[in-house]
Amino acid sequence: MSTPLIIAIGTGLLIYVIVKRFAGEPLNARDTAVPPIVLLAIGIHGLIQHHPTGADLAWIIAGSLIGFGFGAARGTTIRLLTRDGVLWQRYTVWTLAVWMVSLAVNAGVSILSAHLGAHEDVRPMQLAIGVSLLGEALTLGLRGLATGYPFAPERVVRTGSALEPIPAARQRLRGSLDQRRVRSALDEWNRTGNARSALDRWSEAGDAARHPGVGLAGISDDVVDSGHKRAGMTKRTLD
Repeated sequence: MSTPLIIAIGTGLLIYVIVKRFAGEPLNARDTAVPPIVLLAIGIHGLIQHHPTGADLAWIIAGSLIGFGFGAARGTTIRLLTRDGVLWQRYTVWTLAVWMVSLAVNAGVSILSAHLGAHEDVRPMQLAIGVSLLGEALTLGLRGLATGYPFAPERVVRTGSALEPIPAARQRLRGSLDQRRVRSALDEWNRTGNARSALDRWSEAGDAARHPGVGLAGISDDVVDSGHKRAGMTKRTLD
């Protein structure tokens, strides 16, 4: 595959992702994970073809860490919403601003590395953007888990219902990394070996934390099962 074609594919994919997310889209694992994986694969393929030196790899690692950091920061600027009981995401003006700054910093790092002797062709644009999208996906995924709402299925029927905001307190990263939630999810995983069951337990533990004085076993059905009921409505719509 020629270099211009690879660049065109990477640029087209990035533009598609940004436009789609500005309009608002369901937050599901496939659409969140596929763009960074594709771009990382294209970038690594291009990197291997150029046989990077040790100095080149040092600059690549430094640039990747910077890109990942900007991506993680960008993930905190995305609005999380719900529609029909499942998570949606929408880019904001701040998201675009972080994109612009990260691209400018990435270009500056490339120029500096080339000036100091690194080979210009060993830092593929697709690799840098892929790492950045990976950081965004990680932060966004953790925020989504913190809300307690289920992620959207791969196929979502547009019902015309309004997008509803999620309180900021339910989107905090530390909420998704709470020891009680992690321990509950791991215990469920060890007991059942079922990832979906472990995620459900994660959400239930978060609901318990938001309702102090009520144990996991004593949370009302309206609280524990609300996400499941809304997800069931979406599934029935799909069927």
